[in-house]
Amino acid sequence: MNRYAQIGLTAEAKNGRRIVCVLPRVDTRPTMEAVAALGGEDVSRVCRANGAERVDFTSGGSVHFVTGRHSLRGMTADVVFLASERDGNDPETVESARLVVLSTGGGVVRS
Repeated sequence: MNRYAQIGLTAEAKNGRRIVCVLPRVDTRPTMEAVAALGGEDVSRVCRANGAERVDFTSGGSVHFVTGRHSLRGMTADVVFLASERDGNDPETVESARLVVLSTGGGVVRS
């Protein structure tokens, strides 16, 4: 994921938005660490457990990182960011992402 997307995710989470970021497996840890670093003092918690990678902010916002193979079932968020072209073009992943934001009126963003 590029630096501009990381900055955007961090800014939205600092403003209290709950974000689910769907990434290829190899990008999960570096992206999570970059978002945590960009958050600075506004980060309240960083969870580095495999499969539960997440950065929480003092505003109540968060960025939860999942791989494309991870099921989005049961999640709720304001924004789902599909970081890879493969996930953004997969109808099943896009539909799952749409359901995640359905109750919040949020949106699905494709990179």
